[in-house]
Amino acid sequence: MCLKSWYSHVFAASDAFDLTNTLCGNRLLQFVGLNQWNSEKLKFQKYRYIVAIRNDTSKIRGAGRLSKPRDSSAKARGMEQNELFVACRHGNLDKLKILVEERDVELNIRDMWDSTPLYYACLCGHTDVVRYLLEQGARCDADTFDGERCLYGALTNDIRQLLLQHKAITSQTIRRNQYEEFLRLLLENHHYADVAFEVHGQHFAYHRCVLAARSEYFREQFAGKWRNRDVIRNNHPLVDPTAFRAVLSYIYTGRLEVNVSLVDDCLLLAKQFRLDTLYARLSKEKNNAKFFVKTKFLVKTKFSTIVIEPQVGLNELHFNFGNLALQTLPKDLQYVYEPEVNSPFPEEPRNAVVGGADDDNWKHLADVVFSVGDAEFHCHKAFVCNRSEYLRALVSDHFHESKVNEAGVPIVELHNISVSTFVAIIFFMYQDFATVSVENVMDVVATAEEFFLPGLKKLCGAVIAENLDSSCVLPVLKTARVLRLPRLETACIEYIANNLEASIRDPALSDLIVEDANEVKNREDTDTIDIIDDIRYFISNNVQTFSQLEEAHEKLTLIDDLLEEIGLDA
Repeated sequence: MCLKSWYSHVFAASDAFDLTNTLCGNRLLQFVGLNQWNSEKLKFQKYRYIVAIRNDTSKIRGAGRLSKPRDSSAKARGMEQNELFVACRHGNLDKLKILVEERDVELNIRDMWDSTPLYYACLCGHTDVVRYLLEQGARCDADTFDGERCLYGALTNDIRQLLLQHKAITSQTIRRNQYEEFLRLLLENHHYADVAFEVHGQHFAYHRCVLAARSEYFREQFAGKWRNRDVIRNNHPLVDPTAFRAVLSYIYTGRLEVNVSLVDDCLLLAKQFRLDTLYARLSKEKNNAKFFVKTKFLVKTKFSTIVIEPQVGLNELHFNFGNLALQTLPKDLQYVYEPEVNSPFPEEPRNAVVGGADDDNWKHLADVVFSVGDAEFHCHKAFVCNRSEYLRALVSDHFHESKVNEAGVPIVELHNISVSTFVAIIFFMYQDFATVSVENVMDVVATAEEFFLPGLKKLCGAVIAENLDSSCVLPVLKTARVLRLPRLETACIEYIANNLEASIRDPALSDLIVEDANEVKNREDTDTIDIIDDIRYFISNNVQTFSQLEEAHEKLTLIDDLLEEIGLDA
């Protein structure tokens, strides 16, 4: 069901929202009462890309920005990571759950001693914390350096058994790492693969766009002697098929897992493919493994596998695929690139290239074109069709008479979407991140709902949550419930609790309370009401001083008075 039909179904009784016209952020704002949204409050960061459209009044700014975070955000994130380490050392499971489930703190971070939270939990003997970390996706694969280190440091046999029984991929890890899971499936399922390699008789299917985005070597070969070849054969005696597969897996996912006997073969391929980061990290892991075995010679320590995990946060993988997204943009767009300010790396990655969509090294890689207004986006099915079920259905619609360009690439027309919104969609699908401003956030979140991109909805929810005020918090709360954004809903309720005096007399709050009360079937007078329980929780949760206790009591009295006024008890 498309978003327009879905809204028609949900809000069939409402005539305040004109669904016969184009669905856009402004109309959604008007529907939920956000017409007073204050766009001046958002303080923009420096942009990753600054895009200007010739002969067009539209503005697309920073859609693919990979910028350094604001100092305040970086400081807050650093404090949360420190709290994560402390919680694991002390065995504070409740605190750990808040950090992981509510604040989205990354589990696989490392401190200055190259140790992970899981290692400290094992070392300190907190079995319940170890179990929770493993369930949530903490990495500890058997026969690896990190795995052996945790096993060696585990305080109890119960923890050792947990580590040995651990399965690397669970439903929780997939939910927490949807982008990593997308890349893993792209590698394993070969959907829309367009090139094959035969190495000593073994067949491997891959995607030209992925290899070209990640490796300057592959980009040059696909633009040159491999351009019209569907199968590339290599029988060189120095190229091991297993090592080749492992290195290509790293190109896709940022993860490499290889037997220690093949490390030198992988280093040779990394050097050939100009994968400088892989070469440096693999060399370091090789030295770490040798040192660990040498220093633990009195203990029977043995492992057979070297594992390189994706770097935490915005890393080279996102940066390379962000550059690929840049190449999809229309040729009418010009870019101002600021690597010295916005690159997440100390030095510019060797394979990072910036250029227009008509750069011949890139344009021939596109296998689908999306037409948005007068603009054409030269995209790649490997990304857009595997990331969005909606776009996959459009591309594979055999009942629709599709157009093709001069190169025979199909053209799919998109309606009721602005160019700036689609730019944000493209960058998110490719690099799992996009800059969304307060001006277009409602357009983007509505389109993300239509295109089935829950991660982008979540990103939009974070932007909205940072710009709440008393005039919009209640309509935003309603929107969060409609679009299934629980963290935005929580942020709205916390804002209401902290600013209760400004919201208590708003009729919209009374309406929400009545709606929540009516949700309970066969409700009795003493039953609770969800929104009231949540507001009371946030009022009482952080009371530490006598003055805060008095303030909380006053707010709770206001809630009781409001409930009495509307004839409810909770």
